[in-house]
Amino acid sequence: MNTSPRKKLLMPLVVLGVMIMTGCSITVNYPVATNQTLPGSILPLPLLDFPLIPGLQCNLPDREDFDRSVQEALGPFLSRFISISAAELNTLTLAATAESAGDFSRINHVEVTLHLVDVDGVRTHSIPLGEAHALDGFGRKITLVVEPPVDFIEVLDAGAECGAVSVAVGGMTPERDVTFDVAARVKITIRFGLSRG
Repeated sequence: MNTSPRKKLLMPLVVLGVMIMTGCSITVNYPVATNQTLPGSILPLPLLDFPLIPGLQCNLPDREDFDRSVQEALGPFLSRFISISAAELNTLTLAATAESAGDFSRINHVEVTLHLVDVDGVRTHSIPLGEAHALDGFGRKITLVVEPPVDFIEVLDAGAECGAVSVAVGGMTPERDVTFDVAARVKITIRFGLSRG
């Protein structure tokens, strides 16, 4: 049975519409910071709540980043009929780069906080995202699971201009400098409906 070109074009749209109305999602890794350095020392020195990432300025994805991710996933045409209902931060990962001489083996505690920032760049509120412990150190990667996840859409709708995450670590200084990247893993839930703008 022959299918008309019009039906061939409409079928994917119908299937996509049914999927989206049930609440589909995409997961995206957003860079928070790149090529950061934790200085090492030959003699181990204690670290207590050391501000690895101070979070003094916005470093988390915003609504434009989420819209761009949806466009890249679905294309510019289909994304016009999509609305974002949630953008949940699930995990935050600190990973030593391949070129890094040091690692996080001497780090045994990490604590992460989300700071809400207003249009003037002033912190208005802070939300603890959680902490993680590793008695034997974390190795080359630290992954913090945010439980329950934080919905950036709710944060932005509440009046925040953007978000800044700070990371504090405890333990001992590494033997060698650690060069690392920080990434936020965000689950974006999308539904059928006209997008903003």
